[in-house]
Amino acid sequence: MNTKELLYWTPRGLALFLTFFWLIVLFLYDFGSFTVAAMMIWFLLFLTLLLAWKNAPLGGNFYLLLGFLYLFFLNPSFSFFALLSASPFLITGFLFLLSYLLLNKTKQRKKRK
Repeated sequence: MNTKELLYWTPRGLALFLTFFWLIVLFLYDFGSFTVAAMMIWFLLFLTLLLAWKNAPLGGNFYLLLGFLYLFFLNPSFSFFALLSASPFLITGFLFLLSYLLLNKTKQRKKRK
């Protein structure tokens, strides 16, 4: 697997992992009255995954937005635990944006030649 393939598939694999991890958490734990909210979060993650798969920069921005919203709603004082728990969303967003920027740059170089 070369660098381009790794850069293309890493954010997608991480996004799949996050989506299905949330689905497993949804089925394993009882959220009580928050079950509908937890299902809506999973649906939002799933839609973001589909969006990012088709349009990497837009999906990357949505993952960054989800990460920052998670930081804000979890702990408005931005503790280390909140940053640690929101980091998968932030890393996924940065990787989608990075893959889009670097892979498009190489496509543009090939078109010039």
